Amino acid sequence: SFTDIEPYFTLSHCWGQKQPHKLTEVSEGRLRAGIKIEELPRTFQDAATVVRKLGFRYLWIDSLHGAYLNLPADSIICIFQDNIADWSSEAVQMRNVYRYALCNIAATAATDSDVGLFLRRTPSTPRLLPVVPFWGTSSVHQEASETKLHWFRVDIHRPWDTYVTKAPLTLRGWVFQERHLSRRIMHFAPPRVFWECFEGSYDEHYPLNLVSESSYPIDDPQVTIKVILAEPKYDKPLSGELSFQETASLRQYLWQKSIESYSNCRFTKPSDVLIALEGIAQDVAPYLEDRFLAGLWQKRPLEGLCWYNEEPLAHRGERSTPTWSWAT
Repeated sequence: SFTDIEPYFTLSHCWGQKQPHKLTEVSEGRLRAGIKIEELPRTFQDAATVVRKLGFRYLWIDSLHGAYLNLPADSIICIFQDNIADWSSEAVQMRNVYRYALCNIAATAATDSDVGLFLRRTPSTPRLLPVVPFWGTSSVHQEASETKLHWFRVDIHRPWDTYVTKAPLTLRGWVFQERHLSRRIMHFAPPRVFWECFEGSYDEHYPLNLVSESSYPIDDPQVTIKVILAEPKYDKPLSGELSFQETASLRQYLWQKSIESYSNCRFTKPSDVLIALEGIAQDVAPYLEDRFLAGLWQKRPLEGLCWYNEEPLAHRGERSTPTWSWAT
């Protein structure tokens, strides 16, 4: 099982126009024999550097699927990209790869796999300033000389929305699920590195939680999913004097808001729309006490059918869902 293997990292990235190394029936032998680090795209190389610098050995990359991970054979999910039957049966199991990873490395600002993680920072980046962290004092007004100073970059903006929520990577369909399932995420963006986990969201400039416990931005689908699941730091909206019916209705509303965002995500293969949401749906189903079918909840079909396109719907080629589903 995944809990019995050594700690490993995962990588979320945009493939771009040029697809990197990928596991196929033709390339299997070459990939199993090993790949020189210099042959990998820049983002893959940088991710490997991060893993090594943190003192770990293993990195899982979607297009390679275990090609150079020395994990137990029964713990490797190797999906042949040119074998439809193998891909269909194994893709839904990828949720466990991200769920049990120690941390997910996200190339959040990169539009393809050759951009890399370590982007040049602008000269306007604020300088380090001495700060007395609130958590380090018994009183907000305690004298700085009486406690330890910490150095942080400080500015008046909190660019989480710009550099994470609306980043190229975050708009990729599969990453919607990868971000939700990962226990910890390091977002590499141009101005700084962002950190996201079940306890909250942080960055180099703002060491306190970027998301207030009393405010939940409805435009960030990851936040609404966390509220649905009543995860730590996000359980207050559902912990009040609400009846079961009211709580279920709120969760359903938050799910619909998440789907609004998800339906705008990009997919290389439109047929992946529901497969890439399966992991989240399995997590949410017990809270709604419902079954997820073709993009709709079985007990609430009318709410699931109340959708429309804000723009003319482009033809997606081969159809894998009913025409009445928003996922069509």
